[in-house]
Amino acid sequence: MLVNSKNQFAILFVNDHSYWKGTLLQFSGLNASRFYFLAKQNIIDWKIFDKATLSRFDIYYSRENNKQDKISSADFLENCYKKIKQTSKNVTLEKNRRGLILKIGNRKSNNYSRIYQEKNSLKFEYEMKGRPLEKSYNLLVLNNFEEMELNLTKRFLFYFGKLLPLQNSYLDWLVFKLRPIHKQNNFQLGLNSDYIRSEIEINPKNLIQFIQFLNYAQNLDYTISHWDGVSYRKVTFIVRDFITYQNPTISSKNRYQLQKTKEFFRDLLTGAIIDSFQNVSFVTLLKLVRFHFLKIL
Repeated sequence: MLVNSKNQFAILFVNDHSYWKGTLLQFSGLNASRFYFLAKQNIIDWKIFDKATLSRFDIYYSRENNKQDKISSADFLENCYKKIKQTSKNVTLEKNRRGLILKIGNRKSNNYSRIYQEKNSLKFEYEMKGRPLEKSYNLLVLNNFEEMELNLTKRFLFYFGKLLPLQNSYLDWLVFKLRPIHKQNNFQLGLNSDYIRSEIEINPKNLIQFIQFLNYAQNLDYTISHWDGVSYRKVTFIVRDFITYQNPTISSKNRYQLQKTKEFFRDLLTGAIIDSFQNVSFVTLLKLVRFHFLKIL
């Protein structure tokens, strides 16, 4: 693709392997960085790779050691090993000539990571494989680098965020990076609720679910209906969609969650939640949220 006598970079071509047909191109370390740099310069002719797939993509973050760290990087890796060992057997803590290295997962699986000591830092490395990379490859070919990097970076951050003890100082960078993402993801569940008073005697879980529903319902299509001279919005929605809205990590097919959500909506007809807001100041709110009719299919 690019031949130059001064070129210090290389690609490894692997042909005729028993596990696939065609040719595998491997870009390691700085070679991968260089190829990605050329891609962002629009130098790569993607027609060469019209039948290609992206089989692996690596991301790493190097965190410099500092004087504020209360424990050594070795102790940090030991703590991570003990925590992960409680839920997964596929974790090892080894030592090489550079120092300790924590290996998590199977090298052949779609998710494999390593955390290891360097001279004055800890390196967090994550290898991604499999079908989830198909979308990333399409974005790469289309030169949509911003969306591609955002998707892959989120996957990298969420992976380590679920795995490691975030209270440790060696993960200050991870907490910092996750904070704005969590705010974006949770914003849809928010609603201004300065009318809530601490003396309200109600199940906090039901109250939160009620507020989530108000926020969900305000974005639904509706028709105007009239009841006793007052106008109301009439909305139709799928209960499973509301479950997904509340928490995307919970399967909408979860029967237990579906049953509990249906019970919540039936409770709305009793006025158990609405009666907690009986106050002259909230007449408008009460008119908005009072349920005169509810049908669950």
